[in-house]
Amino acid sequence: VILGMAVGASIGIQGYASLDLVGMGSLTGFISSYANTRELAPMIAAIGFAAQAGCRLTAEIGSMRIAEEIDALESMAVRPIPYVVSTRVVAAITTIIPLYIVTLILSFAAAKLVVILLHGQSGGTYDFYFNAFLKPQDLAFSVIKVLIFVVSVVIIHSYQGFYATGG
Repeated sequence: VILGMAVGASIGIQGYASLDLVGMGSLTGFISSYANTRELAPMIAAIGFAAQAGCRLTAEIGSMRIAEEIDALESMAVRPIPYVVSTRVVAAITTIIPLYIVTLILSFAAAKLVVILLHGQSGGTYDFYFNAFLKPQDLAFSVIKVLIFVVSVVIIHSYQGFYATGG
């Protein structure tokens, strides 16, 4: 959430500075709605998830492998991959959706506050361009994109933990 606010503020600062060079600083709302929703917010959310939860998944499943807990599941005729990994995939999906939506909203708010308070642009102009270019399908694709990233992160980190050796 904090990372999303920082990205939103950066979009506000850099977007306005770049567009103001060519006299189009009022289009910062467009940059915030377009670039933030389509590209930056899903990528930053996935990177934050990989750094925080992904590393935890690898360590947790790896310690289960090294402590022979996964071997114990196999000896009890419980398939370990569905038992260990699928629950984590479902948990990641259910937690990332509300967190991502809150992060996206706060990122939009941070960009708007920076543009209005720091650069002195009117809120109405920002809102006009923001609302003109923010499409509901972009929001839906943004959520789908972050879900694909998060499921990929969970599967990759779970694989690395599942086949960990040593100890």
